[in-house]
Amino acid sequence: MAAIFLKLLNLSISASWLVLAVLVLRLVSKRSPKWMNVLLWGIVALRLMLPFSIESALSLIPSAETVNPAVVQFDPAPTITSGVKIIDNAVNPSLSEHFAAAPLASVNPLYVWTEIAGWVWLIGLGAMLLYALVSYLRLRRRVSVSLPVQDHIYLCDAISSPFILGVVKPRIYLPSGLDEVQRQNVLSHERAHLARRDHWWKPLGFALLAVYWFNPVLWLAYTLLCRDIELACDERVIRTMDESAVKTYSTVLLACSMPRKAVITCPLAFGEVGVKERVRNALHYKKPAFWVVAASVAVCVVVAVCFLTDPPTDTDAAGLVGFHREQVTYADVTDASGVQPSNVQLTAEETDAVYALLDALQYKRLGAASAMQDCYARLYFISAAGERCEIMLSEREMLVNPITGGKAARLYELRSGSAELRDYLLECISASNAAEEDFSISGTVFSYGGESWDLAEQSPAITSLLGCDAVGQYVVITGHGGPKNAFYFIFDTEIRRFSNAFVGTHLVWQNDDLSTAVYAYGGNILSIDGRTLAELDLAENEYVYDLVYSQDGTVLTVAIVSNEETERIVRLTLPIQDEIDDLRGDAEKKPLDEASLREQLINALDSADAVYFEPDKLDSNQSEGPVTDAKYVDEICSLLRQIEPANDVEWPAKEERFILSKKQIPPNNTFEKY
Repeated sequence: MAAIFLKLLNLSISASWLVLAVLVLRLVSKRSPKWMNVLLWGIVALRLMLPFSIESALSLIPSAETVNPAVVQFDPAPTITSGVKIIDNAVNPSLSEHFAAAPLASVNPLYVWTEIAGWVWLIGLGAMLLYALVSYLRLRRRVSVSLPVQDHIYLCDAISSPFILGVVKPRIYLPSGLDEVQRQNVLSHERAHLARRDHWWKPLGFALLAVYWFNPVLWLAYTLLCRDIELACDERVIRTMDESAVKTYSTVLLACSMPRKAVITCPLAFGEVGVKERVRNALHYKKPAFWVVAASVAVCVVVAVCFLTDPPTDTDAAGLVGFHREQVTYADVTDASGVQPSNVQLTAEETDAVYALLDALQYKRLGAASAMQDCYARLYFISAAGERCEIMLSEREMLVNPITGGKAARLYELRSGSAELRDYLLECISASNAAEEDFSISGTVFSYGGESWDLAEQSPAITSLLGCDAVGQYVVITGHGGPKNAFYFIFDTEIRRFSNAFVGTHLVWQNDDLSTAVYAYGGNILSIDGRTLAELDLAENEYVYDLVYSQDGTVLTVAIVSNEETERIVRLTLPIQDEIDDLRGDAEKKPLDEASLREQLINALDSADAVYFEPDKLDSNQSEGPVTDAKYVDEICSLLRQIEPANDVEWPAKEERFILSKKQIPPNNTFEKY
């Protein structure tokens, strides 16, 4: 029952936009023939009756499906997609808050209420039809004693106003108190009703009102339909009358008028509704010019095209992602089907191909959503303006999530072209994964070619390894070491040793060239060999959120966010090291004397009693863990390389580890092997 009710609800919402358009046209088209208004209401009826609709770029319906059944049933935070941002922003926060799904619930609370609403709708439908049936039977009983005067024309003492009763075999019933002039005018009017088939259209309008009784806009539409039917019929009668006959006709209208009341039953009474408006319209009637009639027909055609169609859900890739291919500076694809998702940066050629495949997709918008089941891949795009969009893909659905811009995520049903996109993305992922088959991670252990290394022995603060990526002959291993920084280990597959290790965040590189790698540490952007490439002016509550290379490698985009969730973008033009060296000047590059080096080294060691030293890597023996300030790591390693050791001292080899304290600074003492 919930599915039926939601289908009718979406149809009535779509029709409501058409009703609003008809209301506007009724106000601005006073000179148009009145049959145009009836024809417009016929278009509304057609919209309500058709279970399907053709998609068109000319459609003015904001959304074909405002309330998506799948979202109502399964989305943990249900929302509507009205197509009007103001409405969505006003309704969705409250809707998601009050009808959020419980963690272990099989469906949303909103779906339960929708099921209840479906049964309430069915009861209301039955009540409307019962009322119409009772009204019809009571009227048949009142006219059961009538005197036939002509074919299908009857006189009755029990009625006060003329009307037509019957759909298949309609009969005209006249009050017995009418004089001859009144009778002739009344018969002209009722015969015009029969000629226009109004005894079909008004019952049809009531039947649709009974089905959509829950929509107040359609009650207004039915009331105006009844008025417009009478106005159009009056216009048909008086168009051949002279001025005197029109005045007589208007007098008869007043004489046959009924007391004001809500008339929702089927008979077409002569004076039932809008008598004042009808008299005024009759007395001021002028035959419309040809161009007015032609314009009225054109208006009806335009309304039908714009409101009997739905907005197209098949758009191009730029419409999905939010920006054109030329604006993309970064794109990647993530295999979301495995236990440990692998991320692959797309080349410019691969990005072109993905955009072309997105263009070729055929899909239907289902509504808003925040999650999707059975996702096999995620696409991620960043534009030159800092806009970001994520597309999650499954075999049958696609979830487009504009991360920036404040737009809601949109769920689509895939119809065709999805297999080609899936095969291409998996091919890109497989090409990258082929190089990764020889290595793996488990806990804090990295394995390659039958050998294993526990990286926690090198950095005790590491609690787990998060992932590893093949970059040419190297493997980049990411370890978790705290909420703010990660540990990066660079493994050389040719010599089967670790060539580098450092602390930072957001390590990125170009294609398979690790020499282009950069990362963030605090407010600094550093190269993989520890050089400071840029110093960012960060506020106290700001931190680097993301680093992204442009696809041509000329721009590094830095996303900076604050605790207040504000965001700003900094773009660095590459290469930037040359610019920094120019600013520092030659004086800063001159080597210091040994005494100054020793003094700086002692100052640098103030943060720890002792450190474990390997080339490019330092660990503290303090309880809080390793030295986490990159300034100390860079400075100490640099100073140690500049100090000449004593003759009997050898610098640590790559695979060895030494302990260094303040008392053991060369050349006065030796290293103590650890």
